[in-house]
Amino acid sequence: LLIDDGSTDSSYQICQRYAKEDSRIKVIKKKNSGLGATRNVGIEYASGQYIYFLDSDDYIEKDLFSTVIPYMSKNKLELCYFSANIIFEERNENFSEDYYYKKNHYHIGSGISIFKQLYNNKEYTCSNCLFIISTDLIKRNNLWVPEGIIFEDNFFSFQLSVLSKRSGVINQSFYNRRIHAGSIMTQNNKMRRYYGHMKVIEDIYTYK
Repeated sequence: LLIDDGSTDSSYQICQRYAKEDSRIKVIKKKNSGLGATRNVGIEYASGQYIYFLDSDDYIEKDLFSTVIPYMSKNKLELCYFSANIIFEERNENFSEDYYYKKNHYHIGSGISIFKQLYNNKEYTCSNCLFIISTDLIKRNNLWVPEGIIFEDNFFSFQLSVLSKRSGVINQSFYNRRIHAGSIMTQNNKMRRYYGHMKVIEDIYTYK
């Protein structure tokens, strides 16, 4: 699913070109409403067994799906975490080169147990781009990405992590995250960042 969130350049035409080349690709154009709302459109239209979110700034390794999905299928996983490389377009003191790399070994277990281990090892990251999700996990629990805030994936990832019946970790980097000054994560909009953090804290604190 290629979802055009109200782009003003030639993105929509590029998406259409890819859809003509490969019948598996579906293109959806919508009014600009932000990342959370766009991902929710993806969830609504998703019909496959697994869901994966890919940020438009970044790219994945060619063997991501051919490696992780068979592993999930074999072990009946609802959630599978993996590592990422950082591609520095500009140096950023908030990120080390191994910021997204998981060094510890993890056995397959319940979502809560894996979440606790990752958190205690300081290897838990809330980015939706760093795991593949069973579609049933999302739709069974009627989960939606919070809309209208930045850090929208923090609470969504938390819910996925604790609700998963079986989770696993592959200690391999399949994702390539570009760090550049224009990204949402590196922009210095203090009020938006503060509100986003406070909303996530409130949602987690009140979560049943």
